[in-house]
Amino acid sequence: MRRLIGVGVGPGDPELITVKAIRVLRAADHVFVPVLARPGEEDSAEQGRAEATVRAHADAARIRRVAFALNEPGGVTAGRAATWDAAAAAVAGAFAAGARTVAFATIGDPAIYSTFSYLAQTVTGLAADVTIETVPGITCSRSRRAPTRWPRRWPGTTRSLATSWGPRPVPASRRCSGCLPGPDGCTTRCSGRGSGCRARTSGPLVSWPAAGRCPTCPR
Repeated sequence: MRRLIGVGVGPGDPELITVKAIRVLRAADHVFVPVLARPGEEDSAEQGRAEATVRAHADAARIRRVAFALNEPGGVTAGRAATWDAAAAAVAGAFAAGARTVAFATIGDPAIYSTFSYLAQTVTGLAADVTIETVPGITCSRSRRAPTRWPRRWPGTTRSLATSWGPRPVPASRRCSGCLPGPDGCTTRCSGRGSGCRARTSGPLVSWPAAGRCPTCPR
């Protein structure tokens, strides 16, 4: 049986990867990693977070870079489709050369981002006998919450906590009784279920510049 496995390698920290993901990466005949480039320019592309995580755990000789138009806006553009086709051809070529297990590393979780799903769909069109599998990964949203030391739900309640890190706290006029102050002057906002709460509409949940983050903010 030939297998193409989409492996979630976490948010970019080589230590935030599952034991199963490491096992699959080390056992695969080839490990493909996406790079921001055009087909044919893979070797000159900068190393991405997925590749850096893979290189911390897998044999470099089995790692192969494939180009993806990761920053191209506008949905399924001609450039993006071309990179998918080229990446799928590279994976299909690995199977044709005798590979039994091929892994494709994706940042976060392969069920959340579309990179692997499009690749898998195209590969199965080129090699119908390939089985598609996935290994879940730690998502960026979970890793970002950890440094705040706030739970997903406030203990003893059903209230969900939405977090925001930044240099300016949410004004009192926009907060309800369920809003809680974050560490070191940052702001932790509730889900807006409290009476009159408008904290959740005060702005997007963004990652602020380093100068505006406190010591416990995500890096």
